[in-house]
Amino acid sequence: MKTRFYILPLLCCVLIWGCKNAEKAKDEFSIQGKVQGLESKVMHFERIQPTKSEPLQDIQLDAEGRFSLTQKGEPNTLFQLRADDGRRMLFLPEFDALEIEADADELDAYQVQGGEKTKRLRDFNLKQYRLYIDYANAEAQLDGLDRQKDTLAWHELEGVTDRAMVAYGDFLRSFCDTVNLPILRAHASLSIVTTGNYYYLSQIGKRIRQEMPGSHYADAIQDALTKEGEGRVGTEAPMLRSTDLQGQPFDLASLRGKRVLLVFWASYCEFSQMEFAKIKDMGPLFKDSGTTLVCFSIDDHEAEWREFLKNAGLDFAIHVRGLTGQQSAEIKNFRVKAIPSTYVINAKGTIETLDIRSQDLQAYLMGGSAATPNPAAGQ
Repeated sequence: MKTRFYILPLLCCVLIWGCKNAEKAKDEFSIQGKVQGLESKVMHFERIQPTKSEPLQDIQLDAEGRFSLTQKGEPNTLFQLRADDGRRMLFLPEFDALEIEADADELDAYQVQGGEKTKRLRDFNLKQYRLYIDYANAEAQLDGLDRQKDTLAWHELEGVTDRAMVAYGDFLRSFCDTVNLPILRAHASLSIVTTGNYYYLSQIGKRIRQEMPGSHYADAIQDALTKEGEGRVGTEAPMLRSTDLQGQPFDLASLRGKRVLLVFWASYCEFSQMEFAKIKDMGPLFKDSGTTLVCFSIDDHEAEWREFLKNAGLDFAIHVRGLTGQQSAEIKNFRVKAIPSTYVINAKGTIETLDIRSQDLQAYLMGGSAATPNPAAGQ
């Protein structure tokens, strides 16, 4: 009996030790594969944080570009293999084995076996990158044109830029609304900062704080909102005076006591046109909610402004124009970064939120909260 008495604790210790080792194994993952055409033969393996990357180890590729690595990590953590020039492959390991194959000319389009979450991340990153490049290239070409000397070419390219920017923003929003992995939603939402959609980012930020409380992602989004809204959200709306479409003096202060949606726009801006096409049917909603729509044009020429409004279907709005077009003082006073740019001003004259898009406007005016998608709708 004594022998059994001493053996039993020993067996328990062995079992406990074995369980701990099994648990340790679960926090490891491996990635192996081949990267063709990378001259340096070195890649940097890093843990991705919302605002930076944490170096973990350098990976040496053999003569044929093959490599293998084993790494420990935590659930819902993104990693990357980065080349010296900044190109990268993103991973969301599931503590399993991933096998990849990539070409150095297009690392983000790598092929992977295993790891459904990693495939989802790769597909998102690849499409996001390509849409952003389309937008960035169009904007760079636009910046290279002299608007006064190349007026026609400038307006045509401005339309291309607007459509590319809308496509990029809509993709990010759709992904955030529908993806069923909170870590990927958080990762994608950081890019929304570049699209100037403060209102939607504030809504998706609330969701991420619920899904990932105390995470670095929640903090990063809040920091971005604070920076974007600094000096605007929660402050008194600057003075805005002009002449309306009927030639009568207009003063924004005269609307104190009412909620106002102020939109900075231009007739040549295709994004503005797209937004107005959706807003024009909301006249009854503005009336029922006690909200006044004020449209401030930065058109350089009054004739173009008036011509657009003839068939815009926005007769329920107050229309004014900056007398010096893009150089109007109101652009600087309201810190307008791009058009269309919207400001919700409450009855006290305080800026309540920024850049609310047409797809959120109906629910917002009705007193609800837009941008709260069905979390069960996964992709």
